Amino acid sequence: MSGTIPSNISYATNLQSLALVNGKFHGPVLEYLKDLTELKEIYLKKNYFDGTIPEKIFHKNLITLNLERNNFHGNLTSLIGNAHNIEYFNVQNNKLSGPIPQEIWDLMHLEIIEIRNNKFTGEIPQSFCDRLEKGSIMFKVDCDENIDCTCCNPLLSMCKP
Repeated sequence: MSGTIPSNISYATNLQSLALVNGKFHGPVLEYLKDLTELKEIYLKKNYFDGTIPEKIFHKNLITLNLERNNFHGNLTSLIGNAHNIEYFNVQNNKLSGPIPQEIWDLMHLEIIEIRNNKFTGEIPQSFCDRLEKGSIMFKVDCDENIDCTCCNPLLSMCKP
């Protein structure tokens, strides 16, 4: 399959899962998804989507967001904190940059976060490293000079348990 996300998707207000994976979909993930507040799972990995990640995609019902291997750019929004129930967050292998929003570290249901192969900056707080030590979360990040992390393991590109 290929193409763009059609604008009439906004009429599917009861849609709970959207999976467009390993295709040739392209273009921005339009703001049409913002009206789909019942979406629990969004899988758009391995496509050619670009643009920024829409802020309103982060809502209380979202549990899984996988945008891996696309061409998204720009910063992550602090509105990620609105996704109180998110368990899986994967934006690795995109062109995202800027600081990692502090709100991401407060998402207590988050079990897996994969953000490596982007250009993020910032600090990973000790409270998050403590969660790693307890084994309650898996975290993959670029451990380099742009990320200040006491629990990073540069050889594995992930944080140490």
